[in-house]
Amino acid sequence: MALIKKFYFVFVLLISLVIAPTHGNENGLAVQEEAVHHYHSIPGALLNAGYTLMSHITEGTLLTLYQGIDLDKANLTIFCPTDEAFLAAGLEEYIHRPSLELLQYHIALTKVDREDLETLIPFGSKLDTLRHHHPLVVTTLGHANASINNVPIEAWNLYNDGKIVVHGVHSFFDPAFQTAQFPINSSNGTAETNTSVTYWTRTLVVILAVSLVVFCAMLVRALTHKFLISKVEVDTSPKLFPSDSKCKDPNVVSMAPVLKIVITKV
Repeated sequence: MALIKKFYFVFVLLISLVIAPTHGNENGLAVQEEAVHHYHSIPGALLNAGYTLMSHITEGTLLTLYQGIDLDKANLTIFCPTDEAFLAAGLEEYIHRPSLELLQYHIALTKVDREDLETLIPFGSKLDTLRHHHPLVVTTLGHANASINNVPIEAWNLYNDGKIVVHGVHSFFDPAFQTAQFPINSSNGTAETNTSVTYWTRTLVVILAVSLVVFCAMLVRALTHKFLISKVEVDTSPKLFPSDSKCKDPNVVSMAPVLKIVITKV
């Protein structure tokens, strides 16, 4: 009986050792298959949309960029510059030796749809990217055309599978933009902190503007009332022309009324 129990224990142990790696491999294969799916789908979508250079670049770099990302849970937004952006920046050769850091800066670690950028995400909010400590900055003002780092979004949903969305942008994002335009930066880079700073900055500007208007109004009032007209008299009595007048006849008198204004200093 004891021998049977030992045999049963060994049998269960062997089964568990065989099954456990199998589930791990299945999960790993699922993630790998999803990465391969994106590897083929995204470049194809970009090519069909006319983003030829980014199509070739993503085809050669997506699997590398995806390393360390759980695609089963991750939500990403890829911003792709146009072919004209490459020519304008003189980066035609970039297709053969792409900078992974620059590519990482164009991939946000959240799924951002058109409605989010145009109406929901406040101006100045930051979007973390695959490039650590280099967030993108939302620069959309009101209901104007959406923009990131002051770069307009030119095409929406070049690719969208519910987890990863790809938008076309007018030019490359400058990694130095966040530091140059928004030097006040929190350690965690959250949108809430930056929004708070923006709110108080605007409030201070409004207060200063109102104070300046009030000061100018008070200054004008003070200058206007420095000299007051205390009395106005009209003299209608006849008067002779003065000796230096052009009229030499002493019998000619002026019957024009004379307005006398008495001014007193306050």
